[in-house]
Amino acid sequence: MEFFLSTFINDEFKFIVAAVIKSKKSRMKKVTYILFVLCIFIAHKTIAYNPISEFEINKEELIDQLYIVYHGQKKQTILIDIYNTLNRKLDTLNSSILKEKKELDEESEGHDGGLFNPSYELLKSTSGYEKSQSLKKGKLIYDNPMSDKESLINWSMEGPGTTEFKDNWMHLYSPNEEGHHVLWCPDDIPGSFIAEWEVQNMETDAGLLILFFSAKGVKGEDIFDQSLKKRDGIFKGYTRSDINNYHISYYANGRDNPERVVAHLRKNTSFNLVQNGEYGIPANSEAIHKVVLSKNDNKIIMTINDREVINWTDDGKKYGLVLQDGKMGFRQMQWTHFRYRNFKVYALE
Repeated sequence: MEFFLSTFINDEFKFIVAAVIKSKKSRMKKVTYILFVLCIFIAHKTIAYNPISEFEINKEELIDQLYIVYHGQKKQTILIDIYNTLNRKLDTLNSSILKEKKELDEESEGHDGGLFNPSYELLKSTSGYEKSQSLKKGKLIYDNPMSDKESLINWSMEGPGTTEFKDNWMHLYSPNEEGHHVLWCPDDIPGSFIAEWEVQNMETDAGLLILFFSAKGVKGEDIFDQSLKKRDGIFKGYTRSDINNYHISYYANGRDNPERVVAHLRKNTSFNLVQNGEYGIPANSEAIHKVVLSKNDNKIIMTINDREVINWTDDGKKYGLVLQDGKMGFRQMQWTHFRYRNFKVYALE
């Protein structure tokens, strides 16, 4: 037992435990959180046979998130997302280690002279995160202040949504919370771009924001082609029907799943969850948030107020070919009331 504790319990763990004990949470929650953190440290020691710096950075980010949870700035749902992500990675790692164990002795040396580590390689491949590439804005190809009714000429609404304009902002919502809705930009956006816009939550009790991009029919049709099925804001018409697209949920506080917090990137059709990202717009935030989405061919990055929430590279194999040019649309669930402004799209330099 003494060896076990000396192996898995270190100063970082003790620091977090102290923070939990000082918090105002119930005794049961404190015990649960401490055990959860202990599992993470054990998983780290189990997976990382060699002290790889990149994995250490990922672990530190995870610890930082947990530390914020204990101080009451986030809800317990972030723990569930982290736990589920960790479990998926561990399941994949366990399968890979068993499969590759026989081949381990035959592998060449690598990673700064250390023995090839299959679990570390798999961890890198399943995490989805890579260092952000520095992209520069090129020509401004679409510019819409979203400040008045005239600015939305030729935009298309699907579902029972409506727009209003106040103080140079576009308000988007569904009267009487009738139903989900999608507002489509009329222009085709190229396969590589930088898009940016500002949003602010007007009713923080519930809501969900999604951005669709690179949207086209499964045979390459424009999404407004009359041969495609009619869409009305219901999700399956966009995720399991006859159009391809990527979509990111960057504010998630639905009444059916309150304060999910974490941003998701999916590739459609088939509703494939390709990355469980960082936390998006906080559930109860009333601040103005600047959202930037960049797509450099197969590399997708989203930031909120300069904080990275999605960073994923589409290999063009596992979930089909990389999606390129297409339409971009803003979707909200029926409980949502956000306002938008300053939507701009740039080509890459």
